[in-house]
Amino acid sequence: MICLTDNNTVSLVNFLINSNTRKCLLYLLWGEGVEASGHQLALLAKATYSTVHGELEYMKQEGLVTSRRQGRAEVFSKNEKYPSKKALLMLLEIPKTKSVDSDNATDEDVRSNLARFGAPVVTQRKSSFNFSLEEALVRGLSLARKDSTVARALPVAFARNRKTYDLARLEYLARRNKLLPVLGFYLELTGVLLKDKKLQVFAKQLMDKRRKKMEFFFKSQKINKYEQLLVDKNTPAVARQWHFLMNLGLDSFETLFKKNLLEGDFA
Repeated sequence: MICLTDNNTVSLVNFLINSNTRKCLLYLLWGEGVEASGHQLALLAKATYSTVHGELEYMKQEGLVTSRRQGRAEVFSKNEKYPSKKALLMLLEIPKTKSVDSDNATDEDVRSNLARFGAPVVTQRKSSFNFSLEEALVRGLSLARKDSTVARALPVAFARNRKTYDLARLEYLARRNKLLPVLGFYLELTGVLLKDKKLQVFAKQLMDKRRKKMEFFFKSQKINKYEQLLVDKNTPAVARQWHFLMNLGLDSFETLFKKNLLEGDFA
């Protein structure tokens, strides 16, 4: 859980702060460095919007958080100038974690972490980065756009961990890293391969209907006329729905998917 640290810390924080929502928001904003709207924070904290809104307003009055307008939304973030910042960090005992978009992890680090979560990818070494499940998957989304092996392997990782990952956190990290259409595509693709209607429905909720332009899924891809014919022929329908084009048919995903998932994984 992203809202908890070690047991001793949680015990002390529980003693001093009796609001679970407030504790969770403190860990999200100060521990995870989350910058999000009240609605997004409510999803991440698994609390009602009204409760989260009240806590955020209280924190704002106390100087714990700041906010700014971003379109129609009010986005909240930790106040780096908070006078008692050092005491707060000591109380929460917030670890220095690797952020999904602010470290020097290599592609091989991403592959290693994906393999740790069950993706059928070959790695040359164990990574020194220990990403959370959601971080590994979001990084995998980015790597998939330049590595066809990872692109084919990701549905296996999504399927194997579908009862574990936090969809709200996946959405937040993907949105933060401008990968929301890629996440939506992979969630729906995984739902299609699993015949999981609920996952497909959730995925469609991430679709931005303003996005109309088709683009090649694999970045920096230059193709000739013959390759264009293959792309037109092989792009899966689910990819087209997310406005992606690729020379990877649904059967290419299905073959690796069925080869690496056991019967019990489909339950």
